[in-house]
Amino acid sequence: EVGGARRTSAGAMFAVGHPTALASPAVRGDAPVVALERDARAGTTALVTSSSLEIWRGSRRLGGFWRSPATVAEEGAFLAAKWRDGRNTLAVVAEGGRVYLYQLAFHDGPETV
Repeated sequence: EVGGARRTSAGAMFAVGHPTALASPAVRGDAPVVALERDARAGTTALVTSSSLEIWRGSRRLGGFWRSPATVAEEGAFLAAKWRDGRNTLAVVAEGGRVYLYQLAFHDGPETV
């Protein structure tokens, strides 16, 4: 490491910043992360587990929800997620072929979802 840069095994240098840590209560052994999607335009990150969805800005949790075990059993666990290009919409795929579209909308200022 040289002045905030690290050398790769091939000898190339790249800059390293301070990582952002997401201290999510949803990430547990029984609910591993299935998707971590960044929307650079909105400056948000979606953290998706098999039974929950959270929206983050930096290391601050803006909002989210957890699904009950009964709901997950009925509707299927979340499997993957992807932000739709140019929109504040997160598409989440669940077991059984279900696709959920969640629209990110800010209310009463930019920090409340």
